[in-house]
Amino acid sequence: MGVSKTQITNYLEMRFDYQSARNVLINWRKSAKIKDDIDSFDDAQLKSLLAYLKDNAPEATRVIAAVERLVLTPDASVRPVETKPEPAPIIEEPKQEPVMAEEPVQAEEPAMAEEPVMAEEPV
Repeated sequence: MGVSKTQITNYLEMRFDYQSARNVLINWRKSAKIKDDIDSFDDAQLKSLLAYLKDNAPEATRVIAAVERLVLTPDASVRPVETKPEPAPIIEEPKQEPVMAEEPVQAEEPAMAEEPVMAEEPV
């Protein structure tokens, strides 16, 4: 049993938009001279797709790595499934009660500034 077309399309959508991912598959089929639409990819077709991606989309490194994992994993039942990373757990710190001083402290009143002295003659 091979890898489904949906899974390959999902991998391609990691790099390309919806329509472009499908165009990549169509262009690969044309270059590989595959006339019928494929629902399941065998290992030879995966290797062909991998070579096509390396030649025509070298910037799609995540997709290439994902297809390489599919090629290198012999059993389809143990093939990796793309999952989203789990969010980090929220760690709540214990709330601390405010500490009250034993005796209230009175704040000192600010000292008033002296009145300015006027010069006898204007400058």
